[in-house]
Amino acid sequence: IVKVSPDIPPQVRMLCKILHEQLLSTFQNNGSGEAVQVDQAIAKFLIDHLFRPAFLAPNHSRIFGRSSTEITQQQRRNMLSVVNLLQDIVCDRVYPEEFLEPLNVTVRQLRGQVQNLVSSLLSSPINL
Repeated sequence: IVKVSPDIPPQVRMLCKILHEQLLSTFQNNGSGEAVQVDQAIAKFLIDHLFRPAFLAPNHSRIFGRSSTEITQQQRRNMLSVVNLLQDIVCDRVYPEEFLEPLNVTVRQLRGQVQNLVSSLLSSPINL
């Protein structure tokens, strides 16, 4: 998904920039952790409104193109698991269960990539 950043439509990038500016102006006196929280909010917006619909309804989404084959229930469940993992990464949410600790390591490692995605998204020029 991080590699998708240049392909995100300019309208979505513009919306992310506007959202970023509004969040910064609203929470500018929030303290030292504000940048990460703002980045998390923008990444969560992307997951909820761009990637989740594209993953869960790929035939109705124009993001990944249209496919002539329907996805199965098992594929849909698998995609839901992927989207939930993406949300956990974005929100820096770790799993309390001990057997999921290896997944927590991955969540922590990928969190930096999410911040890089948001930074590159916000710094890229918008050609509407």
